[in-house]
Amino acid sequence: MSFFVALRHGRANRNIYLALVGIPSFIYVQVRSLMRIRHANKRSVATRHIIK
Repeated sequence: MSFFVALRHGRANRNIYLALVGIPSFIYVQVRSLMRIRHANKRSVATRHIIK
């Protein structure tokens, strides 16, 4: 809470507030991609190498 008071008191730029609004969306996308990484091997095409 005091973080927002400090921003208000310091007359922070509007872009900072817009960036703060986007943080929950960013965290959601990151967590979703971490959950989907488990299935990455099932979706990718495995290549077999023959060593002579």
